[in-house]
Amino acid sequence: MNRPTWDQYFITIARLTSTRSNCLKRQVGCVIVKDDRILSLGYNGTPRGTKNCFEGGCPRCSEVKESGNQLDMCMCLHAEENALLYVGQKELQDSTLYVSLMPCVGCAKKIIQCGIKRVVYVDNYNPNLDKIGLCLLSTCGIEVLQV
Repeated sequence: MNRPTWDQYFITIARLTSTRSNCLKRQVGCVIVKDDRILSLGYNGTPRGTKNCFEGGCPRCSEVKESGNQLDMCMCLHAEENALLYVGQKELQDSTLYVSLMPCVGCAKKIIQCGIKRVVYVDNYNPNLDKIGLCLLSTCGIEVLQV
């Protein structure tokens, strides 16, 4: 019998997982393994509660033509981020995040994926970028409060 090595086996699962991606630019899958057992899977895509890339949910996928440009416009979480965030999701579900600065768009995406329900912050980060992050959090039903 010709069995795949563990590396071959898990990379095959990562490739299969990438087919769940909703990103128009690139499909990536990730598997987190410990002791030859899968802890978590992840693929790149928009945060839950938002439109998928192929539905117009990511300005970068809709507007930017060249690979590697304007990465800050991307609404997608990376496959690795999704896999990592899922592992701790149960512990973070329905919690409140307290932070001294308004979360950037990148952090807002991670906050959404972790299942955090409320964000309390002190200072604004960047007026233009804050609007994007605030809109993203609010769209996903997360309460945001500045104190």
